[in-house]
Amino acid sequence: PGALLQAIQKDAGQEKSTLELDKSVNMEIKASTLSLSNHHIVGYPPRRHWSRMRNFEADAWETFGRQEADAFVYYITVENSQDYLSGSKSVYDIGWEQDRDSLARLLRRAEVLKKPNKPLLLAVNTKGDDDFDGERLVNLLGLTGSSFQRPSRVVTFSETDSDADMGYLMENFDWLASFSKHSDDDEATAMTTEDDGSIMTSNTKATEASSPPETTAPTIESTGHYFLDYDPTLLGGNPTLQRFEPIKNGTFCPFAKAAKLWGGKSPIELEPGYGKGLDYRYERAAKLNAGPLMAFVDRLNTGENLDGFCLEIPSDFYRSTVDELGKAVKIVLTNLSQLDPSGENSMKMCPISDTKWRFRFAGEDFFLTTFSPAYKKESSRHSFGVNRLFILFQPLASFAHHGLTEDTPASDTNWNNPTSMRDKTRVAFHNNGCSYHIPETLPYAVAEHVVKPVQDDGKNVVRWWEAPTHDESNEEFFDAI
Repeated sequence: PGALLQAIQKDAGQEKSTLELDKSVNMEIKASTLSLSNHHIVGYPPRRHWSRMRNFEADAWETFGRQEADAFVYYITVENSQDYLSGSKSVYDIGWEQDRDSLARLLRRAEVLKKPNKPLLLAVNTKGDDDFDGERLVNLLGLTGSSFQRPSRVVTFSETDSDADMGYLMENFDWLASFSKHSDDDEATAMTTEDDGSIMTSNTKATEASSPPETTAPTIESTGHYFLDYDPTLLGGNPTLQRFEPIKNGTFCPFAKAAKLWGGKSPIELEPGYGKGLDYRYERAAKLNAGPLMAFVDRLNTGENLDGFCLEIPSDFYRSTVDELGKAVKIVLTNLSQLDPSGENSMKMCPISDTKWRFRFAGEDFFLTTFSPAYKKESSRHSFGVNRLFILFQPLASFAHHGLTEDTPASDTNWNNPTSMRDKTRVAFHNNGCSYHIPETLPYAVAEHVVKPVQDDGKNVVRWWEAPTHDESNEEFFDAI
């Protein structure tokens, strides 16, 4: 990128040169090389990873570069921070989603995973946007929490103020160079300073951002509470809530827009086992979020009014069907129940089809709703263009807080002049063409309403708890295609 290379070029006092590769490679990838402090810098432009016209020589060149690199720099240009940080409806949208995907592709490569101490510098050109929130970007890109341990820095600068900001940029290149010299040492991690893993801007100092190592079970402090090692709020840049925002704003539930939600952890795509298959991803989603869900319940118990915990289920959107959603829900809930700190395991307390069954975790009862692109706009579980699967854990205390107390049968609904919040909710969905089945007999089996059928008329039931959980790997799936 021009501004970044100009800064390096200015500091090195050398002219920019172009590395000409084999002609078959050169059309798809051009590398600009410079010498800086005895380091050889090669820059790779974005490439189409799923193109039918993939150039395997270029792939080999990139693999070689990742193996031999002393450090990594990822460059982002933010033309408009509001557009860049806004919610994404597709994995192919530009903005933070695209950069998160590209970073994930880099960091989960086998040759990169073998060198966990090679540092990463995230250089963000804000083009003079003083309102850009670097910390929120770090959360959105998944560069925080126990699943990310690589030494890293984020520096925001503006090419419109080259004299001041480029100086900060070069300071971080000096850090990158000094750190990379020792990246293969056993004591490399001891070199981290208070600036490592931090945000660097032209007008703020770095702050430490260390994390505890990840374990299979939730990380529990000596007090018996979960160590919350990420920001679960939308304002803090939680990726799950950022993706869920179009659904939250689009649904016809009267209190949804003002609902106070927590988002779960979603760094699945940064892990080496991301390609093992969907069942593996569902299990990891549960294990990563058992601790955060525990912390969510802790906050409820302290009196904080929280309306829901949103858990994103990693999926392949082209396989998003109601049956796949049902299987995902079964795997996630089963694994969460096995990690329930209360030891109750609600998935085995009684038959799930029973009217007495509720999903229960850490002593709190939840009502579960799910969302998927498999549902059309006529469904109450429509995803409004978001190609993701979600489970929303709504504590029963939240329903009471919003005036949704005792349930009522369909025949008791005041369709013409609703006064209760429950009736207003039913009427709002009905008037907007997405009615949902309301049982006439109480109590009813709530499990039948966790995963809705495509046609929610009360005649069909998705028995997700009986779904088979064996899944072929992604490689086998693509071979079959």
